[in-house]
Amino acid sequence: MVKQTLKILGILSFGFITACSSNVAPKYRHEIIDLGILNKDSRSYSARSINNKGEVAGVFNEGEGQMKVLVFRSIDKRLYIGPSFGAYVDVKKITDMGQVVGNLKNAEGKIYPFVWDFENDLVYTYEGKDSHFYKGLEYSCFAENINNSGEVVGICYTGKNKYVGENKHLFIWDYKKDSMNILQFEPYLVDAVNNSGEIAGTLYSNGIRQAFLSQDSENIILLGPYPKKFYRSYANDINDKGQIVGKWYTDKRYKDKSFLWDKLNGFKDLGQIKDIYSLIYGSRSYATDINNKGQIVGWSSMGVVGPLSFYDDGRAFYFDENTGMVDLNDLVVPDKEWDRLVKAYDINDKGQIVGWGLKKGSSFRNAFFIVPIENKCIDDND
Repeated sequence: MVKQTLKILGILSFGFITACSSNVAPKYRHEIIDLGILNKDSRSYSARSINNKGEVAGVFNEGEGQMKVLVFRSIDKRLYIGPSFGAYVDVKKITDMGQVVGNLKNAEGKIYPFVWDFENDLVYTYEGKDSHFYKGLEYSCFAENINNSGEVVGICYTGKNKYVGENKHLFIWDYKKDSMNILQFEPYLVDAVNNSGEIAGTLYSNGIRQAFLSQDSENIILLGPYPKKFYRSYANDINDKGQIVGKWYTDKRYKDKSFLWDKLNGFKDLGQIKDIYSLIYGSRSYATDINNKGQIVGWSSMGVVGPLSFYDDGRAFYFDENTGMVDLNDLVVPDKEWDRLVKAYDINDKGQIVGWGLKKGSSFRNAFFIVPIENKCIDDND
């Protein structure tokens, strides 16, 4: 285990600030602290998740086929570097207890989940054992999320990857007991679990991919009703109040839009960022996370219908019931080093947001972490 002090840091946190003396709310509500990368020769660093302690988990690409998991602890500005996991590692979530869950790929190309307890420097993995669902078959298991009880959820499957694989089954992994419970339930994707054990994901229903809520892997609720005819929907996250966010499509042209759903209020279309480009080319949006205050983050893009790809032209967004969907780039204090905040992945209950963006003159991903500006009035003249 290597511990280093991070000199340049990139953090993003959402909060409201005190209004200026004119009683007009200031234009900027956040400032970027650059999470950066370890040195100038390094490649990209993407922040994927943040817990309520302000601990940020991400993936660092060293180049030459080596990727590592990192955790930045904001309380003392220390960087924890995990073991080298080779050419592929994917981080999904960090719990309030400091457990990081993600996925690895072995030399044979098989995907399997891991949990890294970064404070104790312990790594747990599950490479697959004999299961009555997969007797005599090679199968992979892909972790998607973990709650504060340490329950890891995801899907096991046979075939190339989780999207086109076959024989899919929901799993719940107790990593401390090395016990993988592979269930009868066959979703298309499993994406999130909250601290009550409720699971959100996507399944096939009447030939359509549709977002669902599962409370016990048997009591399945299909989300809806939708405001108009829909083509498909995907759930991405669920908070402890049972609110689910994701994306939905109205047709096959990939004009996906973000949604919010709960049992009381049903389905709500969150739309897209409104700007000149969306008026000309149309746009897409993708809600990735919701905290327990109902604050939502993700990214919006012109997508395949515009001159740039969904990957390249994304802009991170923030949504709540008061602001609607707003471009995070318009809410942060301008920084001459940054070109654009591209994707926001996670938001904790303090409103801190992490993701990645692009710096001017660079094509590498740079992790960010936005912090609220409190009791301070900043405008374009400051």
